[in-house]
Amino acid sequence: MFESIPEEFVSKTATYDQKVPITSVLDAVERFGAVVINNGGEYAGIVDQRAISRKGLLRLEEGYASGKFARKVPVVTDTTSIGDAINYFYHIGTKALPYMKGGRITGIVRRDAMLKAVLSMHLLSKVRVSKVMSTPAIAIDSDAGVEQARSALGEHRVNRLVVVSAGSLFGILTGGNITKYTARLRGSESRRTYPMKQQNARVGDICIRDPKTIDYKAGADDAIRQFVQNNISSLVVTRNGRPCGVVTTRDMFESIIQGMQAGDTDRILITGLSRQNEEYREELKSSISKMISKINRFAKVNVEYLALNVKQAKSNAYELRARVGLEKGGTVYASVTGFMLDRTLKSLERMLYKVIEEKKDVLVTGAREADSTYDREEE
Repeated sequence: MFESIPEEFVSKTATYDQKVPITSVLDAVERFGAVVINNGGEYAGIVDQRAISRKGLLRLEEGYASGKFARKVPVVTDTTSIGDAINYFYHIGTKALPYMKGGRITGIVRRDAMLKAVLSMHLLSKVRVSKVMSTPAIAIDSDAGVEQARSALGEHRVNRLVVVSAGSLFGILTGGNITKYTARLRGSESRRTYPMKQQNARVGDICIRDPKTIDYKAGADDAIRQFVQNNISSLVVTRNGRPCGVVTTRDMFESIIQGMQAGDTDRILITGLSRQNEEYREELKSSISKMISKINRFAKVNVEYLALNVKQAKSNAYELRARVGLEKGGTVYASVTGFMLDRTLKSLERMLYKVIEEKKDVLVTGAREADSTYDREEE
């Protein structure tokens, strides 16, 4: 974990000026996973599919400059350790990191290179998928509209939806699928027909059919091999043939980071604090430690770790996103927003308790099966 990133981990990419239209960059993003954006010859960030989805979901315009979508992620070098790179991939959620040598960016380190390193070092060889997966799986009916799917992604603050039809697994839908569909309509349809085509589009028409799956009893290494071999970032986890969760590359990195933690607060991982709020870190850890004790006592579970992301919006409201790893039952998550950090943390505690108490394998939102749930079967 402390060794420097080997140069064979570095792969080629394309470089664009920030003024180049985003529609001219899409093919390269799909080919390389991420492209480097420059501003006057200086590094300005990278563009990957997630960055496009977050800022351009359903609203890609021909004139939008690629610089609008660039994310200035950390640059790694030949002195950056593998452990530090894993930390970057987890905290930032990017597909690649720019690699600099000799004072200039010569390529990128892709996420799948880090996953191969995880396999070769046997970091998760004794871990089951059920320990690292996210549950419940947020699902949508195949007959639901694209606008419903976009709303569901925002409401539940997830990057993908499991698509079901008549109670069975049908596909998987990401923000990237919606972006590509919209961009295709923008380029091929007239202004008169575009709104109608967009309004009538069904989730089942644009989702990825027959997604890759993995059984909840499988090993984490098996999931990582599928990520690498199929160039994907998520798998639908099944129990007795039915979806019960989703496991992602970020879940894997999070599990590794938790294993690297030490001390009394090793179960707590806090990210996203601004410089102004950094002084509250220890206070937050203390409050979260008490929160974990309460949840363990009243919900009768064993919380293995809690990862909290703190985001402060321009309105000065706090958005708290928590992922909780349970000894049995994978990972659950919750998100709340409020203007006072202490009260928002209390709201998060109540929501987490409710989510754990009412734990389901699948939460379906959409057309026929709107707001239905599948109860967990006992292991």
